[in-house]
Amino acid sequence: MYSPTAGQLTINEWPTLGSLIDSGKRVLAFMDNQADFSQVPYLIDEFSNMFEDAYGESSCSLLVVQPSLCSDKFADSQMSLSNLSGVD
Repeated sequence: MYSPTAGQLTINEWPTLGSLIDSGKRVLAFMDNQADFSQVPYLIDEFSNMFEDAYGESSCSLLVVQPSLCSDKFADSQMSLSNLSGVD
């Protein structure tokens, strides 16, 4: 399981898929509540490291990634997570 070097990483500090595969660490675990890097470094705090688009989109035309759970200022520095609930 992947364990980051810090509790919060910018988008450019994350390993690539290739480097994860090469290292044999193919699992990333995120928690949305009470993740504590100092105690359990492999459980990554979700909202310190990524933003989500709106939940429940069901049309491909609506799948435009926009920060909804954090400020727009994070959109250029954090990973995005897309919530899909069945695409037309």
